Amino acid sequence: MELLAIAEKAEIAVQRCLLDGGTCEATAYQLYGYTCAAASIALGNYHNCAPNGTIAAEYVSVNDYIGMVHLCLAAVLHGEAMPDPQRALRKKLEKNARLYRAFYRS
Repeated sequence: MELLAIAEKAEIAVQRCLLDGGTCEATAYQLYGYTCAAASIALGNYHNCAPNGTIAAEYVSVNDYIGMVHLCLAAVLHGEAMPDPQRALRKKLEKNARLYRAFYRS
C-alpha cells in the first residue's frame, strides 16, 4: 500500500492488481522475514502468445513505462516519509486482541 500512497501523493496514475500467477524473487525474501513490494507494467502477448494463438512479440505501453519510472523516482525521493504499514496493522490487531480477550473472559 505504500507505493499507492506515494503514487497518490506524487499524482502518478497507477492501477492496483494482485498478481496471482505464481511466485517471484520476492517470495524467497518474504519467507525469510523481509518486507517486499512489487511494481509491474501490463504486458501484451504474455509469453509471446498472441490472442489468436500465434507467436507474437511481447510489448508494453510507453506511457506505462514512463509512469513506472516516475513511480520509482517518487519512491526513492519520498518513500522514507511514508508511515510503516505494518505498524498500523500491528496496532489494529493488538487493539482487537484486547477487545476480544475481555469478551471471551466473560
